[in-house]
Amino acid sequence: MSASGWQHWTRYQRDIQQALEVVRKTVMDAGATGAAADTKESPFTEDVAKMHDFTGPDFDAFLNGTTVDAQDPLFRLLNAEGADATGTILDVTRIKPEPVNQESDFDMNDMGVIRPASVALIQRLTGSTQPSRVQIEDVANQFATTCIRNTGIYVIAYLDGTPAEILFAGVSGD
Repeated sequence: MSASGWQHWTRYQRDIQQALEVVRKTVMDAGATGAAADTKESPFTEDVAKMHDFTGPDFDAFLNGTTVDAQDPLFRLLNAEGADATGTILDVTRIKPEPVNQESDFDMNDMGVIRPASVALIQRLTGSTQPSRVQIEDVANQFATTCIRNTGIYVIAYLDGTPAEILFAGVSGD
């Protein structure tokens, strides 16, 4: 299996970590595995949960959006998946505030992290410091190419000068 790129839009909210959690919950609820879906069973099914002994109250809490910690079933499931991870946004769990301008801005300590696109990168790719969704969609793949495996980037889209949506884009999997 190779690395999978992913992109998700969500309504803007000031708390970017909370916006990320909304998207991750949506992906979990859908049982999606991104581009890997044709080669790998969705890891978010009860059958796979039982196979990895993720059952009972812990699994129920996981399905309801438990945050990731060492005892969290999602954390344990991702570890069970090994280097393949899930190939989705579920492989990233937290926001790091330092902006990204290019791929070399990421390092191995950023695994599982989403960082904001720098103003310079947004300006360079979209021609605006307050791009619309259409402007971002035109170059979304270029934002994702600044990411190393199991990381992501986010960009805020504006409507009439007001933040309206957030694009999360990244790369994960083996």
